[in-house]
Amino acid sequence: MGLCTTTLSYERTRLANSARTELNHRICDTALDLMGPYAALWQDSKHVVDDGHWHYEHMFTLGLIIGGGTSRIQKNAIAERALGLPK
Repeated sequence: MGLCTTTLSYERTRLANSARTELNHRICDTALDLMGPYAALWQDSKHVVDDGHWHYEHMFTLGLIIGGGTSRIQKNAIAERALGLPK
């Protein structure tokens, strides 16, 4: 595989990871919105929905978004390296 092909593949992977993480976070956000006041309950509450899965997942995906570099930084890196756009 040539260097250009490898770079494009790497950048596609970064873009896919960023998009997947953002989508997962949005899905969790929507689920929490649908739960209304029950969304604020944590795992040990007797009225919690789905054992607190959505609340936990929402916070977890937020950590992935921040930990992997913000989405804007990821997209800028892809634009610079894969597309050759200026900084």
